[in-house]
Order: sequence, then structure tokens, then C-alpha cells
Amino acid sequence: MDGVLGGFGHVTGVDLKESQEFLIKLTEKGHLKLSEKDTRAVDCGAGIGRISEGLLCKMFGTVDLVEPVVKLLDKAKEIVPASSAGDFHYVGLQDFTPESGRYDVIWVQWVIGHLTDDDFCAFFQRCRRGLKEGGVIVLKENVCKDGFVVDKDDSSVTRSDVYLQVRSGMQATAQIIN
Repeated sequence: MDGVLGGFGHVTGVDLKESQEFLIKLTEKGHLKLSEKDTRAVDCGAGIGRISEGLLCKMFGTVDLVEPVVKLLDKAKEIVPASSAGDFHYVGLQDFTPESGRYDVIWVQWVIGHLTDDDFCAFFQRCRRGLKEGGVIVLKENVCKDGFVVDKDDSSVTRSDVYLQVRSGMQATAQIIN
């Protein structure tokens, strides 16, 4: 299970804290509007549920997980608190279609490098339709300086911030709230 994060067995407290502060800032600045009840997030590319367990389940009433690797998602069922666990989707992001208007937050962390540009763009278009009014898509990803870089060892792609915004057609909110 350590291999999912390149040998790190957990997500650091700093990473989780900063992500939580980011969500709080989005809410305070009016970019994310959460209802008092029935808040729902989805962890896309959830792996064994580290982000769900350490962040999303603490901030949302229900958290769904999307992961194509059965072994990883089965492990997530052991980690994610049953009181917050929603649906477990055994599917790749290229085939995941969120129910229309279902999510306050669609969380996508360290996974889009495994999607082709076409699949990445189509995924984000489907995710837009999956948001509740006032909901947001959070993309937390490593970026390169310019264009994109293909990792020949694992066939993943690292894209630049500008490339991500142009391809997805979305504005980077992180720039707005800083």
C-alpha cells in the first residue's frame, strides 16, 4: 500500500491541514457554498482512502470514493469511517460520470496524470454537471513549469498550470483566494 504514494505510507499532516484550510477559505470567500446538512464530497482516484479518511470525512457528511483498482478500494472500505462512507465506485475517471447535482466538492488529487488529455477534458466536463449549486471541483496536482512532461517509467503526464487551465476550461480559484 505504500507504493501508491511512491513509498510514503500516509499523507502528511501538513498536506491535510493545508487542504482543510483551502476548503475553509473557499467557503469564507464565497466560492464554495455548503448547506447545513447533506454535504457530500467525492474522492476521485481515492486509492486506499487516505484523503477521504484524513480530510473529506471530517468536513462532509457523506464521502463517495472512485477508484479503478479493486484491491485499493477494498482497503479503503476498512479505513474510511462507516459513518461518513457513501458509495464506492470501482471505475476509472475516464468512465466515471457523477450524478447531476450530487456533490458539494469533487476532490481530484494526484491522479489526473494517468488520464489522456481527451479523457481529462471529458472527465472535467462530466464533473461540472455533478456539482450542486455553489459546489467546486478541487484539483490538487503536481505541475511542471511549461507545457507537459511524460514520465516514461509509468506513462503518467505532468502538465503545467496554464496547460491544465486551458485544457479544462476552468479558472484556478487558488489564484483568486490567495
